Amino acid sequence: MGSTNEILAGNAKLLKSRVSKLSIVGIWISIGAIIIATITTGYFQANEISLESVIEAQKNNASLWLLNTMPFVFGFWGQYVSSMIAFEASAMVVDQTNDLRAQAASFERSKIAILVVDIDRFKDINDTLGHSTGDRVIKQIAQRLRKIIPEPNTVARLGGDEFGIILKKFGTKEDAAEVVQTIKETLQVPLKLEGVRLDIDASIGITLYPEHGKDAQILLQLADVAMYQAKQKHCGFIMYTTTLDRCNTRRLTLMGELREAIINNELVAYYQPKIDIKTGKIKELEALVRWKHKVHGLVQPDDFIPMAEQTGLIKQLTLWILHESLMQCAKWNDEGFELGVSVNLSANDLMDVELPETITRTLDAHNVSPEKLLLEITESSVMLDPNRALEVLTNLSTLGVRLSVDDFGTGYSSLSYLSKLPVSELKIDKSFVMGMENNSNNTVIVQATIDLGHNLGLEVVAEGVETASSISLLQPLGCDTLQGYYFTIPLSAQEFNTWRSQNIATGRIRKKEGQLYMMLPEK
Repeated sequence: MGSTNEILAGNAKLLKSRVSKLSIVGIWISIGAIIIATITTGYFQANEISLESVIEAQKNNASLWLLNTMPFVFGFWGQYVSSMIAFEASAMVVDQTNDLRAQAASFERSKIAILVVDIDRFKDINDTLGHSTGDRVIKQIAQRLRKIIPEPNTVARLGGDEFGIILKKFGTKEDAAEVVQTIKETLQVPLKLEGVRLDIDASIGITLYPEHGKDAQILLQLADVAMYQAKQKHCGFIMYTTTLDRCNTRRLTLMGELREAIINNELVAYYQPKIDIKTGKIKELEALVRWKHKVHGLVQPDDFIPMAEQTGLIKQLTLWILHESLMQCAKWNDEGFELGVSVNLSANDLMDVELPETITRTLDAHNVSPEKLLLEITESSVMLDPNRALEVLTNLSTLGVRLSVDDFGTGYSSLSYLSKLPVSELKIDKSFVMGMENNSNNTVIVQATIDLGHNLGLEVVAEGVETASSISLLQPLGCDTLQGYYFTIPLSAQEFNTWRSQNIATGRIRKKEGQLYMMLPEK
């Protein structure tokens, strides 16, 4: 405080000196006026300009006596005014400084919560119903948030389906959690757009000022870290803690290293067989990519496929798995095993009109016939842009490549679009298959999906087959193909060769005319 007073006193002195300079200028102006007035008066009285005429004018002219006092009046007035202005200005500065100090002290004593709100599964809404509908959903969500977050709090859209909220007045962490719960309950009320009911939920990350930081950008970043973890754990909301930094650092590190991993061939293809339910024939193997990381070990696709889609690396990733799986397919066929492979395509892949030409070149490079390759697509990837996806898929089908709809039943696709797609296979999502033994409703869903697929002329694959009893449940339903841990977990090419040889030796697999047949449990 002492140094502040010294600064204010110095400022007052500076202001005073500036006004004093102006008063001195006034004094010199008044002296000049006296000299000119005296000379002029002397000239008119004596008809000449001389020292005698000037002295005579001063003696005999009373008006000049009054003019002679002006320099002293200007000097006194200037000093007085300068002092008043300077100290009044200083007083104003002191008052404003004290006011700012009070506000700053009040701000430091208060707590502020930063919330980052991300809408769950919003991409599915965009992919299925279109971006215009997605925009309307965002507007309705914004309106709901503004109603429950009153001033002086702030609600803002950060971009996409993400909102930022500043809670300026709350007492405890529990108060912030209570607001978060209100937000979730408000968003969970279904939206109705064009006759479609949409269930909305959100993942929320929270940071506190000053507990987690004093910089707005840092608080926002940490809230985003907490939100990401809430989304990963499906727990609604998470308050930031320093332990979350490790997860965030790992994610950022992986994002930066993925491009090099593709270039340096650090990825590994794993394969899982698909079995004909009637004959036990291994029809093909689904190729699944893994990342053999030097530090983190074997990284699962759920940890880096979304990053590849976000960073635009998914095209390179798809090209890598196509080359790797077709190269391995060619090796197996050269060894006398008639095996095909299936590869998953992303939504971004289906938007690439050059994909058919790329696949043609890759098939030719490895001398693999098109019917040996099956491409798996998801419902939501088709619905991102149905017309464009249909064009790409039609061109792929013309090549002789087979197509499959993966994870059927988990998206929002229209049956009218499904009937138009040039696909030959439908894969029932494993969540329905794995629940058949304990939930009769799942059995009904699986039966209906099988019937739908057959009516459309498609073969139906059941994923998630883990027990013999699940096979016995699927057999009478007319399912065509089985895939799951009952037969084997996904294996690298070398591990698959070992597994195949061991099972041939034990009689679980038999080879006939280049085809492999597995023994199935008796009905």
